[in-house]
Amino acid sequence: MSASLVGAAFAARASGLLIALGYLFGLVPGSVVAAVGALALATLGRSFLQTPVEQGFGAAGLALIAGAVGVATLRWGTLELEGLRGAQAVLGATMLVGPTLAAVAAWLGAASGLIGLGLWLEPGRPRDVVHWMWWVLEAVAGGLILGVAFWGPAVLFGGDDIGTVALGLGRWFLVALVGAVLGAAIAFAREHLPAVISWVAVALGAVAIAVAAGLVRSVV
Repeated sequence: MSASLVGAAFAARASGLLIALGYLFGLVPGSVVAAVGALALATLGRSFLQTPVEQGFGAAGLALIAGAVGVATLRWGTLELEGLRGAQAVLGATMLVGPTLAAVAAWLGAASGLIGLGLWLEPGRPRDVVHWMWWVLEAVAGGLILGVAFWGPAVLFGGDDIGTVALGLGRWFLVALVGAVLGAAIAFAREHLPAVISWVAVALGAVAIAVAAGLVRSVV
């Protein structure tokens, strides 16, 4: 593998994750589209070093994540990350706010997003420190974007006192950790499952997102 290809992969992967985390931590205002686009850039960089099969799973996983987050944007009627956070800061987490059909749709979307995260992450246990670093950053980014969509706290650095900021940080890290751990469990399991099971999961996730979107449209 040429050094130029490795360099291009590193640049795309690093810049994509950096941009995505900036949006998701609220450091930079932006839309869901921009955050997903940044994750797509990271996915592209990683794909330079992957087999065609893993490239396919990475793309499918990202599509499920994007579709899941799309359910939340339909629910709240906004593509802006700040709008998603603000709506949930006032009304409550997307997964808990009625009417019942909207809450069911949110749970379907969140479950599909977690399946997508497990497919988007590279399967199995990372081989060395460098792979662990990439893997953890990607898991956190995936956990955060689902957290913003379905269990988003208020804007992270919106408070004036240190206690408010610290509480916001703690909640964000907890959200990211839960999402990352669940996605990681799926990614670890993939190492021991035939590829057809993963593709069935993609199909089920896509159906669940379509159903969730229909439920949201019927009540909002």
